[in-house]
Amino acid sequence: MTTTRPGSVVPGSTTPVQTMTTTRTADIDATFQQIADIHFRPRYVFAAIDAGCAAVRVNPGNIKKFDDKVEDIARAASDAGVPIRIGVNAGSLAPRLLAGYGTATPEALVGSAPGECSLFEEHGFRDIKIAVKHHDPLTDIAANRLLAAQCDYPLHLGVTEAGPALQGSVKSTVHRVFTRRLDTRRSPATAERLGAGAAILVGDLALVWSDELLHTAGVPAGRFTRLLPLVHAMRTEVIHGQYLDLAATADVSGDVAAPLKAIRYKTAKYTVERPLHIGATLAGAGPRVLRTLSAYALRLGEAFQLRDDLLGVFGDPHRTGKSRLDDLREGKHTVLLALALQRAEAAQRETLRLLIGNPALDEEDAARIRTILTATGARAEVERMIRARCAQARRVLLHAAFPTHAVQALRRIVDATAARTA
Repeated sequence: MTTTRPGSVVPGSTTPVQTMTTTRTADIDATFQQIADIHFRPRYVFAAIDAGCAAVRVNPGNIKKFDDKVEDIARAASDAGVPIRIGVNAGSLAPRLLAGYGTATPEALVGSAPGECSLFEEHGFRDIKIAVKHHDPLTDIAANRLLAAQCDYPLHLGVTEAGPALQGSVKSTVHRVFTRRLDTRRSPATAERLGAGAAILVGDLALVWSDELLHTAGVPAGRFTRLLPLVHAMRTEVIHGQYLDLAATADVSGDVAAPLKAIRYKTAKYTVERPLHIGATLAGAGPRVLRTLSAYALRLGEAFQLRDDLLGVFGDPHRTGKSRLDDLREGKHTVLLALALQRAEAAQRETLRLLIGNPALDEEDAARIRTILTATGARAEVERMIRARCAQARRVLLHAAFPTHAVQALRRIVDATAARTA
């Protein structure tokens, strides 16, 4: 087996594992300053080698004009005795592989690796290890097993963004369960597609069961008659809001009205207004109470989602439980982004359009985006919008004919929304 030596460590030996950094990895800011993980710019490869990094990771599929730099990179790494870890992931696959396999299957990932390695082998550089990664652990394992049978290079095992965060959790639930069950008899691509279809069916079944529970809950006939239209409206509104959000993905424009409309339906109505309406109706409240709750809930719901969008870019992952990169990689069309595009100078606007929606976006380029979001005043404006909506919700409560304990509970929700960090 071929071996590499990042520093004093021999992969595959009994030597303790060497991390990518010398920091405590819980210290996110310090750790990000040390990782020599180059996705987009060849010059950072040379900078990392010159800085004395024990090993450098490059992802050739993500670096523009990479091929004409390979010889220089190979020479610099060889002269410094620095191994190169070649990365392959879904975001860096060649279009021909994606077209041939339909998605980032184990076969597609493994099909990319030999070509990336050959770029360096042509220049006599073989101090290589390979990192094939996928966000789904099962795909990750299958790809590395295939690769181990086809090459003699050491493998760097890892999972991209799986774990306790939201994305990692979702990838391991219904969709994953069905994909695993179907994978034994079908190709991975077919199993993936059928798993997604089965997950949708399970969601449909859950909706049917919720309807069954509603109809068998023993709600008095008069209240049940008033309740059903609210439930039907809530279901329609959330689907409408989610569609608006989906349709606006990767729409890198300064249109603020579109994300505000999506927020109104997918969050303000579904998460706050309609649940309050349903609870109040079950308690026997009339139309006047529902109107007051709407005035309170829509402002609170909008503030909640605006805060969520800020946390999705600027939040602490340890507190929020999700990556700060997902919304940027997906090209989520938020009020925050739209405001920045409205206010940005030409160069800033071009940078945002280049980086937003890139599935292989790294922390360094995310930091560039955050700098622009702050410099344009977009971040401060969203904070102002949150404060204004929370103030409006509090004013509604000042004139609400609700019991004191109910007003206090609703006010505490506003306060928590305004100040939340997770």
